[in-house]
Amino acid sequence: MIIKKANQIRLSLIALLSVFLLTTGCKQESIEDYPLLGGDSINFEDLHGKAVLLVYWADWCVTCRGAIEEINNFASGHKENVVTLGVNMDHLQGEKLAKQAEMLGIKFPLLLDDPRSRFGVEPSEVLPEILVIDREGRFQQLLMGPQSVEALEMVILKMEGDMDYPNGEQGT
Repeated sequence: MIIKKANQIRLSLIALLSVFLLTTGCKQESIEDYPLLGGDSINFEDLHGKAVLLVYWADWCVTCRGAIEEINNFASGHKENVVTLGVNMDHLQGEKLAKQAEMLGIKFPLLLDDPRSRFGVEPSEVLPEILVIDREGRFQQLLMGPQSVEALEMVILKMEGDMDYPNGEQGT
C-alpha cells in the first residue's frame, strides 16, 4: 500500500514537472498587446524606457488637420526617445482608417484600439488631444489642442527632469 501511494506521488510529480517544462519558454500572447493599422501590434510594457505620446484625432477636426504636420515632424525627429501613436476618435478600422490617415498625411503608427482606460484618463472634449506617458509607462499630462514641435519638445524635456517646471506645475 505504501509503495503504491509513493508511485502515485511520483507520477503526479512527473506530470507536474512535465507541464512546467513544456510551458517554460513559451511566449503567451499578452492581453496588453494593442493592434496597429497594418497588422503589427504594440505592447506598452515593451515601450518602457521611452516616453509615449498618444495622439487623438479625427478627420472632421479642423485643428487636427493643421496639427498633424507638427506631430509628424516631432515624431520623425524624436524616434530615439519618444514613441508617437495615433488613435482615431471615430474608431475607424482597416481601409477607412488607412484612407483618412493618408488623406491627412499621418506618418506615425495608428492604434486600432484605444488604450486610454489603461492610463485611467477620461476623454476631453477637445481635439487634438495628446496623452503624455513617461518612460515608466505612467500617465503624466494631457495636452489639448494643436501643439508645435517646440511645445512637444518642452513637455518631454520637463517630464524627463531636464528643466524645471514654471511655478512647480507638472501635468494637467
